[in-house]
Amino acid sequence: MPIAAQNSTERAEQLVILTERLTRLMELEVQLLNEQRPQDIETFVEERTMLSTIYSQEMLLIKQDRSLIDGITRDLKDRLREATSKFQATLAAHELVLQRLKSISERIIKAVSDEVTKTRTPNLGYGKNAMLNATPTRASMPLALNQIA
Repeated sequence: MPIAAQNSTERAEQLVILTERLTRLMELEVQLLNEQRPQDIETFVEERTMLSTIYSQEMLLIKQDRSLIDGITRDLKDRLREATSKFQATLAAHELVLQRLKSISERIIKAVSDEVTKTRTPNLGYGKNAMLNATPTRASMPLALNQIA
């Protein structure tokens, strides 16, 4: 669903508004992730997805046909450039947060896996009377992961 605009000025103005709104949503998402409140993201995920789709479609249309934004004023072009630049910076910050959280999650899973492996590995060594001591392996342990979007 592309932007409904009568001319290039309207398209650019709407694209600035769209980009600024999308940037604010992404900044909020970064903040919530940093505050360890990912469950609160769900309140605006639908809007963010819709705006992201429209933004992607518009960028593709403009890439294919530059005349869609030809003739806009220098001021509007600067506003669009600034909004896009801020959006790109916010996306970079978002990616860093996601990478950090992914790394933390992977380390937690590895630590749990290592602990499970330790409990299942027999403890070989010598016990009383110089007899080989093999601790029996334990029964399987349940592991539950709670994924919150």
